[in-house]
Amino acid sequence: GMYGALTVSLPGLFRDDMVTMTILTAAYLLFGWYAYHRSRIGLVYQLVYMALMYVSELIAIFLAVNLATVFGVGNIIFIYMVNVLKLFFMFVVLLLIKRILRSRSVTDGTRLKLGGMAAVPLFSIVLLFLYTIGGEVFFVRYGYGWMILYCVLVLVINLYCLYFWYDVASSQELKHKLELTQQQNEL
Repeated sequence: GMYGALTVSLPGLFRDDMVTMTILTAAYLLFGWYAYHRSRIGLVYQLVYMALMYVSELIAIFLAVNLATVFGVGNIIFIYMVNVLKLFFMFVVLLLIKRILRSRSVTDGTRLKLGGMAAVPLFSIVLLFLYTIGGEVFFVRYGYGWMILYCVLVLVINLYCLYFWYDVASSQELKHKLELTQQQNEL
C-alpha cells in the first residue's frame, strides 16, 4: 500500500526520474527489511528481483513499440499490448526466481560478503535507467531491437549471478560445517 502510494506520488513530486528511482529502491529495501525479513541475503534477493522486474518491463515496452510500428496498431491496442507483455514477462521472471529459490536453500552466513552481490543488480538498474533516458538518439538511429537485446542480456546476467551466489553461499556454508566437524573431532 505504502510502496504503491510512493510509486504514484513521487514522479509528480520531484519530476526527476533518478531521484524517484533512488527513493523507490531504498523504500523497497526498507519495506522488505522491516516487513518480511531481517537478513542481508534477503536484501540481495530483493535487489535482484527489482532489477529483473525492471528489465522485464523494459523488454515488454520496447517489444510492444517494435510490434506497434510493424503492425501499425492504434493507441488503445498499443496500451493493451504493453500491459499484456509486461504481465507475461514479469510472470516468467517470477517463475524463474521461484524455481531458483526452491532448488537452493542457503542461510545468511556471517562470513558471506554480500556487498559485491548487491552491486550487480544495482548497477543493472542504474545502467538500464541511464540507457533509456540517454538513448533517444540511439533508438531513432538503430531502433528498439538493440534495447531489447540489451535488456535480455542484463536479465540473463542477473539470473546467472543469482545462481552463482547460491553456489558461493552453499560452499561457504559447507566449508563452515566442515571446520566445525574438524574442531569437534579434535576435541
